[in-house]
Amino acid sequence: FPIFFATFSNIFCYIFQYFLLHFPIYIYNKVMFNKYIKRICDKKIKEILEISGAIWIQGPKWCGKSTTAKTFSKSNIELQNNQTLELIKLQISNNSNYFLEKATPILIDEWQEIPEIWDLIRLEVDKRNKNGQFILTGSKTPDTTKIHHSGIGRINKIKMSTLSLFESNESSGK
Repeated sequence: FPIFFATFSNIFCYIFQYFLLHFPIYIYNKVMFNKYIKRICDKKIKEILEISGAIWIQGPKWCGKSTTAKTFSKSNIELQNNQTLELIKLQISNNSNYFLEKATPILIDEWQEIPEIWDLIRLEVDKRNKNGQFILTGSKTPDTTKIHHSGIGRINKIKMSTLSLFESNESSGK
């Protein structure tokens, strides 16, 4: 047992040291201070919100879509929460858009859980006739059979990738 424990503790120390050496900026910003790391796409998202009624931020899981979107939004609807999801579904089935009456831009995270939201957002963008109203995020492919309009001219798309070495200050980008 003592030999196993010594070996296990050595392995743990090695892994911890490796983590500290290779991810210092990540640890410093995210774990220690939970500070937002500016992304390359931030400028593009800001530009799209200034010229379009809505934006859909696409990308793989855990690339920072929701975190980034929250820096631009004034209110959030998180559909990965089952209670929120069921409440919004109920409101939609009763022809109520009450959930859209929040401070804008409104972040609708994991919007694909209710694909009908796409058409509601399109209609709301037309009705309000203002830019920067909605931010949609999610990594799942939506059920397009429940979407009746492309969103062209109302909802612009941007693809987001995982955190780059440049963004984490581990490379100069040269």
